Amino acid sequence: MAKQPDLARRKDAYRLYLRCRNKLQVSRELGIPAATLHVWAKEEHWDVKIARDQELLTQARSALSRAEQNADTADQVNELKLLDWLEGKVSEKLITEEITPNSWKDVLDTLKFVSHQRRLITGEPTENNAIETSAMKEQDLDAEISRMRRALAEKEEKLPALAEVIPELEKEPSE
Repeated sequence: MAKQPDLARRKDAYRLYLRCRNKLQVSRELGIPAATLHVWAKEEHWDVKIARDQELLTQARSALSRAEQNADTADQVNELKLLDWLEGKVSEKLITEEITPNSWKDVLDTLKFVSHQRRLITGEPTENNAIETSAMKEQDLDAEISRMRRALAEKEEKLPALAEVIPELEKEPSE
């Protein structure tokens, strides 16, 4: 029966040692001889347990950090794919003239927005190097849109790849 209290005292001593890492302090606080604590620590490998637990904690924190970074990266990739799909769809509809905007300024502002969002996601500077449209004449806007259409037509081969990336967005609603 004398072994039961000994085990409880050993656990208490180990817990206190975990907090303060000082056998003399544990000895004073619990009233256990320092030599006894030394024997218990050696028999139960207190320092090895503590080192192992710290290493496991470090590994767990590192794994958690990597998982958080991977989740952030996956979210960013998905956001970029969505922006690419959106930009591709709008461009495709403009090139095929399935949509005709009321104002070319609105189209350019939309494209600026997509570009700005892409820069935010990738961490690039968001200062806009795009064309300022507020002072442009309608014919200048038309010329710029024509230039953009030519550039987009060259990239038209990419549009099917974008559709493959996000096929569920391509589907028409069933109801």
